[in-house]
Amino acid sequence: SSEIPSSPWEATCVTSNHFDAVSSEYEVALRHNLRFIPGGIDYYYANRARIARRTTSRFPEIRRILDFGGGIGLAFPHLRASFPDAEVLIYDSSQESVSRAVSTHSELRAVQPHEFAKLDCDLVFVAGVVHHVKPEARVQLLNNLVNCVKPGGYVIIFELNPLNPITRRLVKMCPFDSDAELISPAELRSLVQHSKDLEEIDSKYIVF
Repeated sequence: SSEIPSSPWEATCVTSNHFDAVSSEYEVALRHNLRFIPGGIDYYYANRARIARRTTSRFPEIRRILDFGGGIGLAFPHLRASFPDAEVLIYDSSQESVSRAVSTHSELRAVQPHEFAKLDCDLVFVAGVVHHVKPEARVQLLNNLVNCVKPGGYVIIFELNPLNPITRRLVKMCPFDSDAELISPAELRSLVQHSKDLEEIDSKYIVF
């Protein structure tokens, strides 16, 4: 794989960097928005980490994980619990968010786009990221994800279901989802199927 310069990613793949402005309030706002979900924010991340563990059970060892679009690092404790022997890296276009993540979790290491091709991750964990990426840049997003993972490794993508009226309501209420363009399961599956480097192994609804 060839290295990817940071400028095309920053310029075209991320809809905005408004997360810099809300990074200090992100967790409070997310907890408020998910208060209707049993278990709240902790279940939200713990459940995804457990699913990632089950999904990768066929892989001999998960030694390196990239939390792609990991924000302020809320997934880190749950990824650590599910993969206690793995190194966890984080990437996010919001530098303010990443700074908070690494200052909160000393074991977490931030990476930049020019490092993607050298990471050789066993797992790239992508939770709630695609709907913040411009539709015309989503193919490039998948190329970035492929560049981060070693052959035979996993890219696991969690997204919000636009067919669910409760989801649409929560997105509308959420201050940091102002740029969100939700993607349907069929659209996401089509993106994966059109990638010559990815093979779909599972696709399902996970909350209800």
